[in-house]
Amino acid sequence: MDEQTPNIGMKRERPKKGPSNVWLFFTKYGDDTRCKCNYCGKDYACSSKSCGTKTLGNHLESQCTKYHCAKAAEDKRQKVLTLGAPNNNLDCGDDMKNVTNVVAVGFDKEGCRKALTRMIIVDELPFFFCRKRGV
Repeated sequence: MDEQTPNIGMKRERPKKGPSNVWLFFTKYGDDTRCKCNYCGKDYACSSKSCGTKTLGNHLESQCTKYHCAKAAEDKRQKVLTLGAPNNNLDCGDDMKNVTNVVAVGFDKEGCRKALTRMIIVDELPFFFCRKRGV
């Protein structure tokens, strides 16, 4: 066939889609016909011939409560409750002076980076200090 003649009657192959993102949250087992949610452990059928991934996605979005807790922890606007310093300035009885406060704190990436920089400078630590694996 000449290079200039059009390819008449030849089928074009579609590019293949990659695996679905839901497989990051599910684990297959048993001849790859069943899968289990990595968060709550709920069991689903996942045969590639008869079942799609729609039910798995629906499970993550509306049914799995543990997934929503993990997702909320990743949310940058989500606050985390921590124990603050005791409020000794309260004008009340002695039994209430040492009660710790519950404080809502958000993670500040830039603030953490500045605190690490200040720690390295003030304590004269080597730069590879921040590359070590914390235990």
